[in-house]
Amino acid sequence: MLNINFNLRDKNSDKETPINVVIRWNNQKLVYPSGDSIHPKYWDPTTQKALSTKKYREHPEFNLRLIDMETKISRCFRSFEIDNGRLPAIDEFRNELNLLFERTIKEAKVTLTIFIQKFREEAKTKTNVHTGVKLADKTLTSYNQLQTVLNEYNAKRRKPVDFEDIDLEFYRNFTKFLTDTKNFSVNNIGKHIKTLKTIMNDATERGYNKNLTFKSKKFLVQKQSVDSIYLDYLELKLIEELDLSKEPKYDRVRDLFLVGCYTGLRFSDFTSINHKNIKNDILEIETQKTGETVAIPIHDVVKNILVKYEGKFQTPLPPALSNQKMNEYLKEICKRIDALKKKVSIKETKGGETSSDNFYKYELVTTHTARRSFATNNFKSGIPAQLIMKITGHGSEKVFLNYIKITSTESAELMRNYWNNL
Repeated sequence: MLNINFNLRDKNSDKETPINVVIRWNNQKLVYPSGDSIHPKYWDPTTQKALSTKKYREHPEFNLRLIDMETKISRCFRSFEIDNGRLPAIDEFRNELNLLFERTIKEAKVTLTIFIQKFREEAKTKTNVHTGVKLADKTLTSYNQLQTVLNEYNAKRRKPVDFEDIDLEFYRNFTKFLTDTKNFSVNNIGKHIKTLKTIMNDATERGYNKNLTFKSKKFLVQKQSVDSIYLDYLELKLIEELDLSKEPKYDRVRDLFLVGCYTGLRFSDFTSINHKNIKNDILEIETQKTGETVAIPIHDVVKNILVKYEGKFQTPLPPALSNQKMNEYLKEICKRIDALKKKVSIKETKGGETSSDNFYKYELVTTHTARRSFATNNFKSGIPAQLIMKITGHGSEKVFLNYIKITSTESAELMRNYWNNL
């Protein structure tokens, strides 16, 4: 709750003294100059206004200025909260008030907190320097999430971290906070450190930051290989053969999922296929994440699905549900297949502790399983990694081989097949 008071800087002064605006919210306190002064003998501390007296004839106009200022401060605070989905930090709100009242006072120092807010606002209209494509929503979300956890860390620390505080001691304390207090996984912690390094790099290039400790090798972006599943061709065939004709919502979700499994496209791409993307049994589409155009031969399974929906919608495929809803339906569909009711062990390090949990395979199926299945199945079929990477967009073979999911037994079988072929 916002609380605004007007106080005299020196209530015992024998001459005019400045009036400060004391603004409080969420255990924060900002003392801001009102720009007005008054002699204490004409000030009513109860009403926090000038006394209505003939000895101070300008009191009506004076009090109206204070009322107007209070109204503007309240509106400014509310606008910040609505625009940002959170309450401002002290430095942020002081900066907002300086802009509102066009103060010519010394420009406020750009702190890390203020810079992150500035960085987030600019990111909404920013494009990738390599592709010219607008930043993905997922990227914008990562910036917002970093500010949220930093605010929580600052609250626990009882002092906001600034550029000069981002050293190896901060790194140890912050990662410990994310591990012990937030119970984050290794990869989630790594994501926040990577985002912070991105913002620190930008601040350094603009001249706001001179502390380069974040570039140290010890300022590590932690990463752990994630146990994820894929569906082999037999399992995909079982999903394809399910009779869902009397359940249209499941039928459409299943078909869209199979398109992803045989194109290697991300959810945002295989749910955005238009007629113009289909050219002579080749699917050409500009991927939303990278802006690169990929060309994919249309698999027979995809051809059959296109024929199935021909003329039924404005697009070649049925309109998609949200990613979250589609994931929910996929699990319900896959639960009907006995082969997907086998147990799968998933290892994860979270809160500093590594544990293994067993899940039914159908419980782990998501829209992204489609893309991983495409990459893994084609690699197992003997298609060179470099060729598959042209479609999946992986930048290096090392990253690609870490992405696909092949067990040591499957690797041995692949090698045996290569030997037999030779």
